[in-house]
Amino acid sequence: MAEKIREYELRKNLPKKCILFLVSENPSDSERKECMNPDGDIRANEVLQKPLVAEEIRRVIRRCLTS
Repeated sequence: MAEKIREYELRKNLPKKCILFLVSENPSDSERKECMNPDGDIRANEVLQKPLVAEEIRRVIRRCLTS
């Protein structure tokens, strides 16, 4: 789904990209790198691990909104 969002952004030439968080039960370092690669297909802002913790979500959102 994330790849479809990025394809849509490119196709529509949107000026601002959507913030994408991926959630996984146990993401490996290589999965995180692949998903967050700025030159890759997904270009996620963050990969979060389950169980989600509210403070971690807030931290990530603040970081994304201020960068």
